Amino acid sequence: MRQFDSYFDQLIGEGLSACFSVGLLKEGKVIYQYARGLTQDGGDPIHIGTQFNIGSVSKTITGSLIVKLLEQGQISLLDKVGRYIPEYKHSDVTIYHLMTHTAGYSISAVPDWPGLDALTKYMNRVYEMEVIQPPGLEAAYFTYGYSILMDILQRISGESIEQFARSHLFDPLGMEDTTYDMTTLQPGRYTLPCGIGDQRWDMNMDQLAATSDSSVYSTAMDMLKFSTLFLDGGTWNGTRVFAKTSVDLMMRECTEGRFAKTPIFWMKTETDGYFCFGDLNSPSTVGHPGFSGCMLFIDPAYQTAGIILTNSQRLHSDFLNYNKIINLLMSV
Repeated sequence: MRQFDSYFDQLIGEGLSACFSVGLLKEGKVIYQYARGLTQDGGDPIHIGTQFNIGSVSKTITGSLIVKLLEQGQISLLDKVGRYIPEYKHSDVTIYHLMTHTAGYSISAVPDWPGLDALTKYMNRVYEMEVIQPPGLEAAYFTYGYSILMDILQRISGESIEQFARSHLFDPLGMEDTTYDMTTLQPGRYTLPCGIGDQRWDMNMDQLAATSDSSVYSTAMDMLKFSTLFLDGGTWNGTRVFAKTSVDLMMRECTEGRFAKTPIFWMKTETDGYFCFGDLNSPSTVGHPGFSGCMLFIDPAYQTAGIILTNSQRLHSDFLNYNKIINLLMSV
């Protein structure tokens, strides 16, 4: 697919991103891979095993781990958050509300991402944030809700989110290059998000605590393994990782058509209110973008999944960039 290679080469040459790692899965087979560019100006060359900060695509992984708790009989999506976090002050907010960004929060004071030793202080600030309307009325993107979900998971399981993800998702899928734990990253094997204006590295991103909303580092091939779960009914290489009923839950719209959301994904539907899916995607396509210039999409109607990894907030600043790239990938 030389024309695909040339397309991404041109985007790098135009400065939309310093690098791309792209993977395309169709009918159970990886049919396209691309990895070129530099981690930053004068940095290390990108290869197919380079780990990227996947931004809010992390939420799809965190959300699936919450569904794993559901499988285990540990939670219901309709449970009130306060059942598991006694200090949580909003009595009507449920796990479902956090997963679908319908908890009713107003983001007035945004906490900075925490350093490795500052997670408790960060969570205390999150718990001070105010809900300004009854939950369920509107959808307003609230990234911090996924840190609250992480707290719930860790309190119930007695494990860190990295440990829980490793045993229930990463190891069963062979996702050896995927982690929430930034302390495991090795120099030369990962890249960090760049600022919009000058395409330089944000040098602090690998010195943060896991917050589960945007903390995951992964590769294109690992993310295609994750995608396979949703196209194969919860199995990987013949091994069941999630129940088929769990996959059905994660793939179906759950807001009565109001907000085009599943419990863990955004959904294209007929109108594509998010403008980040491809015109060539079916209405049943699900996925999620990330601030770092990353996008995952899964199209069950065409048995196709794709992952776009970059370190470019410039690319992410216009969701139609994802739309155009996905159109190219869906033309196979």
